[in-house]
Amino acid sequence: WILGWQQPLDIQYGEPFKEHSKTREIIDINQPFWAALYRRENIVVYDPDMSEFFQYNHHSGAFEKITPAAIKTEIAQRLQDYDATMQRTDSKLSAVVNVLKGQAEQRGAFDEKPNVIHLANCMVAVKQGQIHKMRFSPTFKSRNQSPIIFDPRAECPRFLNELIIPAVHPEDVAIIQKMLGQVLLGKNPSQRFLLVTGLGGRGKTQLIEIFRMIAGVHNCYQLRTQYLGDRFELFRCLGKTLLTGVDVKPDFMQQKGADTIKALVGGDSLSPEGKGSNGDFTMKGDFNVVIGSNSRLKVKLAGDVDAWRRRMLIVKYENPPPKKKIPYFAELLIKQEGSGILNWAIRG
Repeated sequence: WILGWQQPLDIQYGEPFKEHSKTREIIDINQPFWAALYRRENIVVYDPDMSEFFQYNHHSGAFEKITPAAIKTEIAQRLQDYDATMQRTDSKLSAVVNVLKGQAEQRGAFDEKPNVIHLANCMVAVKQGQIHKMRFSPTFKSRNQSPIIFDPRAECPRFLNELIIPAVHPEDVAIIQKMLGQVLLGKNPSQRFLLVTGLGGRGKTQLIEIFRMIAGVHNCYQLRTQYLGDRFELFRCLGKTLLTGVDVKPDFMQQKGADTIKALVGGDSLSPEGKGSNGDFTMKGDFNVVIGSNSRLKVKLAGDVDAWRRRMLIVKYENPPPKKKIPYFAELLIKQEGSGILNWAIRG
């Protein structure tokens, strides 16, 4: 594994080991060499603001978090292969990881999101009304994969005829479709958020759960307006694409941090702060937000009526509830028609 890269790395960083001049025994490791070798064999990015490593997974096409401990374990195994077991101390492995931080550092590497949809089996781009299927590639710099498989032939009759069409106005069907499609992009070009209201038992919660599962629950975070003004709450949103509030209380939009929702969807620059992080950085308010409530929510306008009007889309679940309720209906629909719902969202 080392021979293919040995010459150029040796030229740039020197020999991989430091040996005793007489006994030729390995007495130390060349830390920059081993950091560079790890980087050659793995596509890895270090975000200095988040203090996190992200490594590209060729099977998923996503950059996934990897801990320093996992990196040290792999480097230790390499050293064992070369009979350098005595050099696998935690301090020396930590030193290699620290060197790797500098070599792999890319500030803001994931700030710009491409106009592609990252799915379980491929990437999809929509250009001039045409759907183009593409292979995974690290050039997309994607961290947010949907778990749904792309099957262009799939349909979703139960989703449409049992959860959507009977429950809302025809114009609202189009709004739901467009918002679900926007969620797949992992960004918010419309700079709107969706508010789903109506009496209980109509399917609002199941609809929001569909949003979450289409986006990928690992890409979602619970929207908590009462904490949005706190120091660390925005930091918890980093790396997520969809913020949701399910069955929120009537005063949800009157909490002290509710006004931040406009910034979260409106493209504003935000300054998150993480516990134990020294990063001084900004975050773009490009999140998708979906909120569901059984009550008619009141908003603390604070003289900013036009801004709220520009940002908010309201869908009302007003029609009578279904005669038969199906437990865990959203999970059932994703299992039976996930790829079909995905196609409907892509068209949106």
